[in-house]
Amino acid sequence: MKKLFLLVVCVFFTHTTFGQSVSISDWDADNVYEYAKYSENNTLIESGKLLNGVYHGKLTVYYENGLVNVIAMFNQGKKDGTWTFYNEEGLKTHEVTYVDNKRVSATHTRYFE
Repeated sequence: MKKLFLLVVCVFFTHTTFGQSVSISDWDADNVYEYAKYSENNTLIESGKLLNGVYHGKLTVYYENGLVNVIAMFNQGKKDGTWTFYNEEGLKTHEVTYVDNKRVSATHTRYFE
């Protein structure tokens, strides 16, 4: 049943993302699925893990230039842990920490010339 659900989800994502493709696999059979989303020009734009159809663990979102936009942490679909944000030049801009889907702290990084 879970494999059927993932097949349906994969087909849904592939057909609704207008040229984007999604790859989902559970190569070690632990029910935590590896997830990767690619743009229509085959550039990785998002990667992470899914548990029961929701984000779980580390999720990385990329800019079109291939650099990291944000590294986010989830625990069964809820924001949990430190999220680190970067600008398009690859410099860290800020961090936000979540506990059980609630923001508990935030920092902003500034660079001076």
